[in-house]
Amino acid sequence: MSRASITRSVLTLTSLCAIVGAPDLCQAQGSSGAQTSSRVEGPRLEGPSRSGVYESVLPNGMKVLLKEVHTAPLMCVSVWYKAGSAHESNGTTGLAHLLEHMMFKGTEKYGKGVYDRMLEANGAVNNASTWLDRTQYFILIAADKTDLALELEADRMRNALFTQQDLDDEMPVVRNEMEKGEDNPYGELDDRIQAMSYLEHPYHWTTIGWKSDVESITAEQIHAYYNKYYWPNNAFLVLVGDLPAKEMLAKAVKHFGSLPTGGETPQIVTVEPEQKGERRFLIREAGQNRILGVGYRSVARADGESYALDLLGRVLGQGETSRLYRGLVEAGFAVDAYAGNRSWFRDPYLFQIFVTLSESADADSAETAVYAEIEKLAQNPPTRVELDRAIKQAQVETYFERDDITSVMYAIGEAEIAESYRFYETYLDSLAAVTPEEVQRAAATYLQANARTVGFYLPDGQEGGSWTRHDDKRSSRYEDGRAWRRDPELLQDGAPAQGTAGAPALPLRATSGAESRGGQPLTKTEIQSSKVGVEAKSAALPSRSVLANGIVLLVQESHENPTVAIEARLNGGLLSEPAGQEGVAELCALTLTKGTRRHSAAELAGLLESNGISLSFSPAADHVKMSARSLAGDFPLMVEIIGEVLNEATFPADQIEIARNQMITSLNDQLQDTGAMSMRTALEAVYGKNSPYARFTEGSEETLGALTATHFETFRQGLLQGNRWSFAVVGDVQTAKAKSMIEKALKSVPAGAALAVTPPAWNPPSGSPLQVDLADKSQTDLVYLGPGIAPNDPQRSAVYLANVILGGSFTSRLNGELRDNQGLTYGAGSRFVDRMGVNYWFASLGVNPENVEKGLVGVKAELAKIQSPGVTEDELNRAKEYAAGSFPIRLQSKDAVADLLLYADTWGLGLDYTSTFGAKLRAVTLAEVQAAVNRFTDPSKMVVVSAGTFSQP
Repeated sequence: MSRASITRSVLTLTSLCAIVGAPDLCQAQGSSGAQTSSRVEGPRLEGPSRSGVYESVLPNGMKVLLKEVHTAPLMCVSVWYKAGSAHESNGTTGLAHLLEHMMFKGTEKYGKGVYDRMLEANGAVNNASTWLDRTQYFILIAADKTDLALELEADRMRNALFTQQDLDDEMPVVRNEMEKGEDNPYGELDDRIQAMSYLEHPYHWTTIGWKSDVESITAEQIHAYYNKYYWPNNAFLVLVGDLPAKEMLAKAVKHFGSLPTGGETPQIVTVEPEQKGERRFLIREAGQNRILGVGYRSVARADGESYALDLLGRVLGQGETSRLYRGLVEAGFAVDAYAGNRSWFRDPYLFQIFVTLSESADADSAETAVYAEIEKLAQNPPTRVELDRAIKQAQVETYFERDDITSVMYAIGEAEIAESYRFYETYLDSLAAVTPEEVQRAAATYLQANARTVGFYLPDGQEGGSWTRHDDKRSSRYEDGRAWRRDPELLQDGAPAQGTAGAPALPLRATSGAESRGGQPLTKTEIQSSKVGVEAKSAALPSRSVLANGIVLLVQESHENPTVAIEARLNGGLLSEPAGQEGVAELCALTLTKGTRRHSAAELAGLLESNGISLSFSPAADHVKMSARSLAGDFPLMVEIIGEVLNEATFPADQIEIARNQMITSLNDQLQDTGAMSMRTALEAVYGKNSPYARFTEGSEETLGALTATHFETFRQGLLQGNRWSFAVVGDVQTAKAKSMIEKALKSVPAGAALAVTPPAWNPPSGSPLQVDLADKSQTDLVYLGPGIAPNDPQRSAVYLANVILGGSFTSRLNGELRDNQGLTYGAGSRFVDRMGVNYWFASLGVNPENVEKGLVGVKAELAKIQSPGVTEDELNRAKEYAAGSFPIRLQSKDAVADLLLYADTWGLGLDYTSTFGAKLRAVTLAEVQAAVNRFTDPSKMVVVSAGTFSQP
């Protein structure tokens, strides 16, 4: 997991904990806060609570938590088992996670592969995850198909079948998952901190387990764990969505009520003893960036001290106004610094700090600077401004998470696992009641030297200060055991691709490890007809207007939640970079918000963070993207700041240096990443090494070092052309007011000229496959890159469906054959990428170095098969329902809707694109799909690249 991902996952989970918080954030049914009850057949329905949650307990002991959310005709069905990696023992670590994989092997009623294929055929997405205290499974589906989801989950609660052969088949997939983690220095460092912080408690081992343990686990041991923990009375059901609570409960009773009660499950009794001194370790291996990690023993989630620790994390190390950013990043010690309370569990866990050192920083001085900032907070409380800023940020994150019913489900479920969902109903209230003195006391109490574990990731050959004098030669490598994994990118072919990363955008189930091939084709009766489809609830089409200076403005009103998201596309990006100035687009984008004629960098950061406004710019090959979001009440300020940074950026020299160092660090990460390097090499082979469609946005160290403020100002002036801009505003705003505000903020932008693009020729080299040799990698990434097809091409719907069948879904041919049948990879998939002047398709997968040839042959074989004998009618029907039905599911957040509006407008797909997308797919014929297949599956037009360790030291 990348450093950015660690930070984002921490922030996301902190906010998820608050979603069911303050009553004014919730859509409670009935009178606020009153405890009423309603009679249904069977168990009582209690509620709603102050956050709109109902609860009931079935006769077999299974708790049911329900929340009505009527923003879309969807239902999220989730089963939570109170059993995770903490319920294992030495010798069987990884057992809970391995069982999660095996839960998709089928039951007597629903055979091998049927679970995933049936859900995809009914337009659903599903996933599963294992963590320290729990294992969780969820299905997101049309509300009128809720019974299907409940039936499948209830059936496998007690009827799951898995044999030793199934386990043997799945083991290579789990090994590849481990190998992926071994190549991530941030994840490796994080895992080691966890293992050294806990020596006796079962939080000691990572969720994925120790490799030797996992490889020795038997099907009999998995059955024993299953029969110990997978019972209704050791689980609970969370239902969130567009059905009345009474109806939800009736369905839960129908499917789960008859399941038998299990025996009492054993509880964790081990208490980790007090840590009596600092623990230190060093990891040495091939790499580029030095990383410092510090873990402090903290508290359990339900502990009252957790509120102060949450705020301490925000004040110390989250955002540009945080203490670590000012004390380390701005001082030149680091390019990135994060701190956060990661106590999300039933038992005490960790408060953690991660710092990526700058190239020139002295390691000892950087570590000393971290402790100096902690000591300041231990000696003197944070200011009231700092605390209020942290509280506001938590509130804003809470509002935005409520746009997504899956996030609401997670908030309820994680709260219940930690103690009770009711614990978080007052989360924001409790957070707001924390005083500066309580934050100070938390720093002094918990962030002590004797309670910390310190790790340092030091690439071979680099300076490590005093760390090198305690070098343990080469540390053994721990596998990536975090079970909380970020969902893969959801919007695939129908929405703009983000960047050119090598990993394909697999559907949600790609992380759960399920079996998804084999068995008989689904019958038509298994593809249920939805009364409402799974289309989004009816709403007025977005408005489209063109301002006087040529700026296109799209506005979609959405008033169910007081939030607003703005996405903008400023055409140009890397295409507008002059030769020798590669990287200027990103360096300009990063420093646009670092100072204006009206505000210094610190003042601007304070203004944004104190109001919970996020604003960022990022370049792609053909545009610079702007993303912003705020509460509705702060929308005018957000628009005013957008106008200010675009028109009045000053590019201060100190901020340029900070951004430059951050980009060099990011570049070094990518140069060591097998997925990124395989994709970059493939694009370079087709378009040329200096092509804006192929190079990393960071440019090179050489070009970055030559850039000055003059270059940024020239690039910014080139951006200031209204005929190249499109803005999409989605949220709780009035269209006319939004237009008036944006028009006022951007009125000084000249019209300019539309971006002229000369499409490059598709020119793959001979002699493929190509190899990229990177040192010390456990996994090799493979990429097949071929020509794509524009979104406005009449055959796009047909090739879209063909790709869903080939590699665009979890049950696709590529994933089914290479993952499930051959066990070569944790995930294989394919997708289209659309850029102005360029459209391409790629398939990718990661394999063990010994399986490179098998992977290459396997992809080529599937390409041949989809051409002849071709696609079947059954496959096409399932692909249609999955692609059309799941499309609205993927558009729950306002920024996702705004992104799609921009995408549709860029390619001339019409204002009704989101509402007609499904119908267009369902109208495609088998003959049309087969006729379109050759447009992107011809191996003679492709370049093939593998990146990994090929030469031995």
